[in-house]
Amino acid sequence: LKPLAQVLAQGTVEVQMLPRGSTPYTWLQCCIIFACLSRGSCGKKSRPVYDGAKKVHMLHHSFAAPLEHEDLLNDWMLSGASLFERNRMLVHPSVPDRLGFLWSKMPLLTNNFEVIVHFKVAGEQDSAKIPRDQSFAVWYVEENVTAAFNESRLIEASSWTDAMKDMGLTLSGYRGDFKGFGTVMSMATSPKAQPVFSYIENDGKRKLVYGTDLPAKDARAMDFRNTVNAAQLRIRVKPEMVQAEFKQSPSLSWNSVFKKHRSDAHVPSSGYLGFTAWSGSGEGVVPDMVTVTQVEVYNYDDTSIGEEMKDVSGKIQQAYWEMLKDENRHFIDQKSQTEHLKRLSTMLNDHVKASMPSEEKLFEELEDLEFRMSRLENDCKTVVKEVEILVNPTMKRGPGSMKDDIMGLRRMLVSDTAHHKEKISHVQKNLAEVKQKGNNPKSLGAMAMHTEKLERTVQSGSSQMNWLLLTLVACVLAIGYLIWKRMRYYEKKHFI
Repeated sequence: LKPLAQVLAQGTVEVQMLPRGSTPYTWLQCCIIFACLSRGSCGKKSRPVYDGAKKVHMLHHSFAAPLEHEDLLNDWMLSGASLFERNRMLVHPSVPDRLGFLWSKMPLLTNNFEVIVHFKVAGEQDSAKIPRDQSFAVWYVEENVTAAFNESRLIEASSWTDAMKDMGLTLSGYRGDFKGFGTVMSMATSPKAQPVFSYIENDGKRKLVYGTDLPAKDARAMDFRNTVNAAQLRIRVKPEMVQAEFKQSPSLSWNSVFKKHRSDAHVPSSGYLGFTAWSGSGEGVVPDMVTVTQVEVYNYDDTSIGEEMKDVSGKIQQAYWEMLKDENRHFIDQKSQTEHLKRLSTMLNDHVKASMPSEEKLFEELEDLEFRMSRLENDCKTVVKEVEILVNPTMKRGPGSMKDDIMGLRRMLVSDTAHHKEKISHVQKNLAEVKQKGNNPKSLGAMAMHTEKLERTVQSGSSQMNWLLLTLVACVLAIGYLIWKRMRYYEKKHFI
């Protein structure tokens, strides 16, 4: 069995055919071949390992709907015309001279990662009606853009164009003297107007200019505009190469955009991920609206944490970082294994102690929520019982009777609403007819004559009423005087 174990450990098999009749040895050879085939290691060729089996999702560099505005602003910096909505991130609307700006606040601490961007570019079907200088870019650069960006300069400037020129953001919403690489989606002007993908890179020593360096000479023509579903751009950064792929829908296959060797590309070992866009300028054109619905970032390097772990303490993060090093990943004996398990246990205990206050607070909030839900349930039962007693005191009618009454009331309101709408439309029609007749000059003249005649009649009637009132007052005074004089006569005659 020892030679057999050695052969299996080597992963290669050299079978020497024995003469016919050597049954035991032939059976042993078959067993060896079967064992090697089951391990997938016969010969020098081995079965390829799935690259995505060891990837780790980096949550602080990813987002997906529904988007939480407050949580995302802890990891990303948003400026310009960009904003987080519930179901998407609006890069910029269909308005000219608008900047889209979204950058990660934390660096990627890995040299082997993948970025998948789900986006939509929607606008005019005719490419000739959109600005020639509009573009949308995905960047990976060495600079911490959020630390150096001054948003007040953009706000206080007289126009967005002047502010961007003053800040040097002239290359698809970013600086032309960057250090890193980017994937830019723009419009080519020759040989015809069409959407293209461009790979650009820079070492920070020269300043790239849109129109000269973009679109790139080797730009790949692919239609990313007006897709039915969200299109997907996948950028894969490996230690030996950088490549990008694109597909118009999740159900379609990937199409290669570019593939560059790291020796020929300026890819930083650690950098920042960002998205910028420029809606374009010009008269008589309508820019596209650019939105991002999801960003997925994965770490393929199992010797790196990929991103800063903000949710744990620095001590735990440092312990985890030390455990990923090569000298701590291979164990010589049981003692090294025991030490590694002790470090792991200590790290987990520290994490439990550090997270205990937040977990206790969360537990208290859940208990309070449970109590409130129980109280709400009791209140709902009480209200239902009160309504049943008020509506059905004799309890002869079932609970469904209230529903029937509400539905009958709804039908009555719907019918009355239709009747009222009909009356209102009739009144509006009459008003329109009156307005139409009132626009006739003859009608207006006759109306003016009738108005003057009515005024004279009112004035004459008013004067008659005034004279009649005065006459009535005079008669009352005269009668009063006569009555007073007569009373004086009787007083003198009988009492004086």
